[in-house]
Amino acid sequence: ACNSSIGLYIGGKYHMAIRALFVAAILGLFGSQASADLIDISDGAAVILNGEYGVLNNLCCGWDASAPSAPGSTLTDGFIYPPPTVWQQAVWWDATNPGSAANSIEIDLGGFHQLRGFSVQADDNDTYRIEVLNEADVWVTVWDIPFVGGWGLQSRPDPSNPSAAFFLGDIIRGDRLRFTATGGDGFYSVSEINAFAPEPASTGLLALGLAVFAAIRRKSC
Repeated sequence: ACNSSIGLYIGGKYHMAIRALFVAAILGLFGSQASADLIDISDGAAVILNGEYGVLNNLCCGWDASAPSAPGSTLTDGFIYPPPTVWQQAVWWDATNPGSAANSIEIDLGGFHQLRGFSVQADDNDTYRIEVLNEADVWVTVWDIPFVGGWGLQSRPDPSNPSAAFFLGDIIRGDRLRFTATGGDGFYSVSEINAFAPEPASTGLLALGLAVFAAIRRKSC
């Protein structure tokens, strides 16, 4: 049977506290590195625009009815507009237009990934949602994106830091994202959608840390 208490054998004695600190250091090192080393796996990903875009139906506010909506490919090109940039510079839609009422944007990640976090740049005074299509072919909500202050296109989760990301409590495995508007003034737009996953090397380091832990555990049996 294994000794459930884990210690280091030093000078003929097991030192439980030292081994516990050693194991914690290993897992802390690899775990923190795996969390820090993230890559944008949405970079250059294919974008599918469902619905009608660039059609202004509500003429209440003096917006430009001739302004074209940006191509879907711009949502994964890594370009962030300097705030504040007018909302019609991005992929935009007017929810009062019948063809735009149920718009959604899908991003094909080209395979399954361990998704850790997200960021977007979208119109400031609206709320949005990101969902992930998981391995059971079910859409799972991962981030309800709040409105923020300012004007025009603003980054989330932190308008003052475009490189910041919203991190999930638990990693989710998925191969597609869906972006929708959930509330606001009905004039919706988004200019960038990012999804982050651990680098393969970081995932390997974490696995190595766990293997070392298991080896130490076996030594005490």
